[in-house]
Amino acid sequence: MQQLLFIKLTEIIGPRVEEILSMVKAEYTRVSY
Repeated sequence: MQQLLFIKLTEIIGPRVEEILSMVKAEYTRVSY
C-alpha cells in the first residue's frame, strides 16, 4: 500500500522534478560563468 502511494507520487512529481532540475542547472551554469 505504502509503495503504491509512493509510486503514484513519483508519477505526479517526476516530470516536475526534471523541470526544476533543468532550471536549477541553467541558473547554476549562468552564475558560474
